[in-house]
Amino acid sequence: MFTQIQINKFERVLQKIIEYLTKTNISSNEVLYQTIQKLSLKERKGIWKQIGEKIGASAAEVHDYFFNSWQLQFYEDATIHKELLKDIYTDVINSTDSTPKEAIQISIAQFQDKIPDNRCNVRKIYQLLYGLAHTIKSKQTKMNQPVVYNVYNQLTIFDNYAFQRAVDVPVQFE
Repeated sequence: MFTQIQINKFERVLQKIIEYLTKTNISSNEVLYQTIQKLSLKERKGIWKQIGEKIGASAAEVHDYFFNSWQLQFYEDATIHKELLKDIYTDVINSTDSTPKEAIQISIAQFQDKIPDNRCNVRKIYQLLYGLAHTIKSKQTKMNQPVVYNVYNQLTIFDNYAFQRAVDVPVQFE
């Protein structure tokens, strides 16, 4: 987790590195992000490590902060489409023999067809769908399992003597 000081330094250092690499002046975070998106993987190589050294974080922490937090300011919140994504995913799972992973891919394609001008981050859409897939799978698994009740400490009368016994009796109701 970054401190506020690291976050502030992150933007300044990122901007300076990108300006140096591209030999351009960057006027805003939007321009900075667009410029980064245009860089090849080869050109981006080592950026996270350089930033980490300047702000006191590891390359992995800087990379994760960039992709999981900082860049999200340029996208629409995907959770506003959660119900639509759930409906699409449920339809795909119920109408095809696809695996959950394949159903997620199909669902994303259908979502993009239904809302072609959406400004959601694709990574966040994947995360939402994987969460939905897990929730749906868990509910289906629970619904298909028999209910088992355990009974403890029953009192048993035997030849006019009371005995306390612990009994673990599985009882199935279907």
